[in-house]
Amino acid sequence: MRRGVIERMKSVMGSVKMALTIIVVGLCLHLLCGCSDRAHEESIKSTPEDIIAKIDCADSLTMNRPEEAIAILRSIDRSAIVDKQSQAYYNMVYSEASYFSGVASDNDSLTYVAKEYYHTSNDHGRRARAYFQHGLVEHAASHHPEAMLAYMEAEASLAVAPNPMLEGLVHQAKGDIYSIGCLYQNAYDSFEISMRCFERAERSDFVAYAHFNLGCLALAKRDLDTADYWLTQARDYAIMSDDKAFLSVVLHPLSELYLQQGDIESCKETLNAYATYDCPIIDESHDMTIRAMVAAEMGDTTSAYSLLESAEQHEQPNEPLIDYAKYYINRLEGNDKEALRWLEHSNERQDSTILTVLNNPVLNYQIGKLQSHLEAERTEHELLNRNREQEIRHAEEVRKHQRAITISIATIVVIILVGAVIYVKHRWNKMSRDMESYMATINELRLTNNRESKPLTEAVDRLYNDRLEVLNHLCETYYEHSDSSRQATKVFERVRETIEAIKSDEQRLAELESLVDSCRNNLMSKLREQCPKLNKRELRVALYSYAGFSSRAICIFMESNPVALSKIKYRIKSKIKECDAPDSEILISGIIDK
Repeated sequence: MRRGVIERMKSVMGSVKMALTIIVVGLCLHLLCGCSDRAHEESIKSTPEDIIAKIDCADSLTMNRPEEAIAILRSIDRSAIVDKQSQAYYNMVYSEASYFSGVASDNDSLTYVAKEYYHTSNDHGRRARAYFQHGLVEHAASHHPEAMLAYMEAEASLAVAPNPMLEGLVHQAKGDIYSIGCLYQNAYDSFEISMRCFERAERSDFVAYAHFNLGCLALAKRDLDTADYWLTQARDYAIMSDDKAFLSVVLHPLSELYLQQGDIESCKETLNAYATYDCPIIDESHDMTIRAMVAAEMGDTTSAYSLLESAEQHEQPNEPLIDYAKYYINRLEGNDKEALRWLEHSNERQDSTILTVLNNPVLNYQIGKLQSHLEAERTEHELLNRNREQEIRHAEEVRKHQRAITISIATIVVIILVGAVIYVKHRWNKMSRDMESYMATINELRLTNNRESKPLTEAVDRLYNDRLEVLNHLCETYYEHSDSSRQATKVFERVRETIEAIKSDEQRLAELESLVDSCRNNLMSKLREQCPKLNKRELRVALYSYAGFSSRAICIFMESNPVALSKIKYRIKSKIKECDAPDSEILISGIIDK
């Protein structure tokens, strides 16, 4: 029966563990599902991966294979790009691919979207790219202050996210605008910076183009030696790399430079280089005018005037250079009056150009005024962004607080559940141990083979028979209802109360002492008379021993343990010996461990 009770208790304990495990797992799944739902909602809002992958692929091709980049971008369904970030990224890459393919545009339909999005972005790399592309569009539309301001914004972002190649392009574009505004020193400085940037980027082709720009600026400033240095380097690179188109561009200012230096032989070699290197002549009017002045220097005025006439009749005549050539040829012929007339005519044209520039606001003033206006707008934007960021931070703090509360509650619940499992397990284990102990006590109370004599055994059995029947009934009830924790607990409590009643029943103890005296020749009475030193607890231990109870049963009745009980019995024996009791041997022999 005892084994069956224990097995039932283990079964109940297993059921309790399973139930608590299910609760804990359910709570964890609920929390995980909540997180996965939020992740699913966020994934719905994100850009499709295939579109972003295509834009990234096109982005990697914009500089070296722009036509392929444009083809990839055109294959994307723009209606599928719904979020602003992806739209801005697409527009920026498309405008870059168009720029590197040589297609200039004054329409800001692409660049404006990218510029507006990245204006407040912390991604300074893309912000610089977007502003540079927008500056190119403004530049093509002759909105030079707006273009310069866009380049300055790009330059500011590049200070945070360095990109030598893009820095070189930005300063090159700034130099072009300064040249248009006749701010030659500013232009020269910008071209020089662009050259150093291209050198860091290890782009020798762009470095050579920077040399060309520096040479043209030096020529415009009449710094002929410096112009000779830069233009010669540009020419040498074009020949070395067999870049015929670039060589054709360089030969035009170089031939003009040699003419101004009076180096006719070098000028003739430069003009012949078109044929030598099979280069196209991109400005035929310029070429014919230079050849006319060289022919005049060689004394062939007939050819000179013929070439000059052809230059004037060209679809796009280079009028300033033609006026200067007429002055140059007449001066060589000694026709001072006609030479002076054409010199005055050339000076008037130059003065007109200078007046046009002077009558317009200075470029730096225009930029400053425009920048002041935009600074006010930027301040307003920053204020709005700051408020928006504060709202986002507040919302994030609220979410973190709520998440912390949820985690805390979940942790507390788990701790409570684990504590409950441990408590229930401990309680059931204690009940099992106590029940085994009580059941052992019942067996001890049956006094099977433990009595000194059969009459004493029968007498004690009759004395405790009613209690034993109650205990037997309770044990059977406990066995039948062990699968019900509530009922089993009630039965267990009644068993414990019954055992306690047996221990504290003074009337039964008196009857037990009387039975011991009657069946064992007044053994308890002799002990009380001959050994008065014994205390009440020691006398009770002696009584249970004389009645034939085992040490285990006595420990339960006395609420003691085997070690303490052995010490009590040892003290009893010692006190009996000290009292010199006549019946000491009989009294001591009854106090034995069983």
